[in-house]
Amino acid sequence: MNKYFYVTVIFFVGVSVTLLELASARLVAPFFGSTIYVWGAAIGTILAALAIGYWLGGRWSERFDGRKLLGSMLFISSLTAALVPLIYEPLLHSAISDQLAGVPFFLIVMGSMLLLFFIPVACLGAMSPVVLRLAVTSLHETGPVSGLLSGMNTFGSICGTFLAAFVTVPAIGVRWTILLAAGLLATLGLVVWPKQRLWVFSTFLIVGLSMAMTSVTPFITRADLIWNRESPYQFVQVFLEAGRKYLVIDAAHGAQSVYDPGTAVNGTYVDSYAMLPYLTSQTDRQRRVLLVGLGGGSTFRLFHEVQGDTFDFAFTAVELDPAVTAAAKEEFGLNQLPVRVIHDDARHYLATTDEQYDIIIVDAYINELQIPPMLATVEFFQEVQSRLRPGGLAAFNMVRLAGERYGQKLLQTAASVFPHVVSGPVQPGSGNEFILLGDGIDVTRVRPTGHAELDREVTQTLGLLHPVARTADPVFTDDRTDLELRLRPRG
Repeated sequence: MNKYFYVTVIFFVGVSVTLLELASARLVAPFFGSTIYVWGAAIGTILAALAIGYWLGGRWSERFDGRKLLGSMLFISSLTAALVPLIYEPLLHSAISDQLAGVPFFLIVMGSMLLLFFIPVACLGAMSPVVLRLAVTSLHETGPVSGLLSGMNTFGSICGTFLAAFVTVPAIGVRWTILLAAGLLATLGLVVWPKQRLWVFSTFLIVGLSMAMTSVTPFITRADLIWNRESPYQFVQVFLEAGRKYLVIDAAHGAQSVYDPGTAVNGTYVDSYAMLPYLTSQTDRQRRVLLVGLGGGSTFRLFHEVQGDTFDFAFTAVELDPAVTAAAKEEFGLNQLPVRVIHDDARHYLATTDEQYDIIIVDAYINELQIPPMLATVEFFQEVQSRLRPGGLAAFNMVRLAGERYGQKLLQTAASVFPHVVSGPVQPGSGNEFILLGDGIDVTRVRPTGHAELDREVTQTLGLLHPVARTADPVFTDDRTDLELRLRPRG
């Protein structure tokens, strides 16, 4: 085995490092969100593990047979990486349980990352000095070989980054990306040290078991799961309970859409949207509605079935994730509604379209961990305002799981753009807050829909709305938003 063989090994080690790094952040995102905290914890944990691995590898390279040591670390890293898809779900569910409610959030995220990925990544780091020791045959080769190995390791990491981001995670998913790295490392271990039968057997056994489990189990297990898909953006699931279908994004609290085959009125915050067609100042029947964040399309169904005889609706939805649209069509009856769905980023669509709307509903805030920061800034609200026809209005739903840590600042951000902002809980004691924005909002325009339960819910919401006064408090901007730092459920 000459130095070019070891150059090849270190290249694939670099590939594996970034496959695991990017997969680690996506693996924990459904449980912790995808905020700067999570990405910081992922990158920091990987770098810490690599640093310790470099140090240990340097010490071990002088004490043990280099080829056996390299083979052992390849098998260990493969085996422990292959264990991740088997253990991540119970571990991460425990991490977000109430038992750790008093622990600072960043410690929970970092602790979870360390438990899952420290050993395989530390072993990958330890291989660099071991490979250098094996590849260098004379003192004068040290500099050139060291540079070559470092360059190929970095080049492998670049390739692994593009491979994970643009190929494996979108095409085969997070768990299979981790298993791809595990399988690659196991194969390298077999080439480097083929005679160690115990390592070979145990590693390929665990890799095979993990592959088999990944093939037959959803990413997040739920009772009565009827639809499941992993997309490049998130994990989309539909489950059935008491005759109702629930759309759930990642491991979020609650559900993002509810579908009852018997009625469009389902007792959720969506029912409050029934007031919106009355609140615009247009005197004709036409209502052009834009929904940012499709979900299951429950809002469109409500308008169409309950108020379709009163208004002429033109429905458009901007949805980033085609998997959500697929769930809405297959499980929530979206195909039965006259809806135009545009798969695009909301900011890009608002910035590039010339269309104007009477009502814009932003329903893209999943929970306090998953508010896209760029959908909560002054610039975003300005783009929403620019797409409204005269007399139009915008509506938001915000879930306050953490009290006042972010809600008040978000309201002030909206109030810095729109002349009139009103907000209030959807129902007494509800964590869902209903927010209306426009040039002027006259709630006396709201008329009964003729559906007793729906009118009762709308009346309750109307009684809880109150104006938001503009203060001197700082607001969220594209340049600077501390939204993610405020969205800490613990600590």
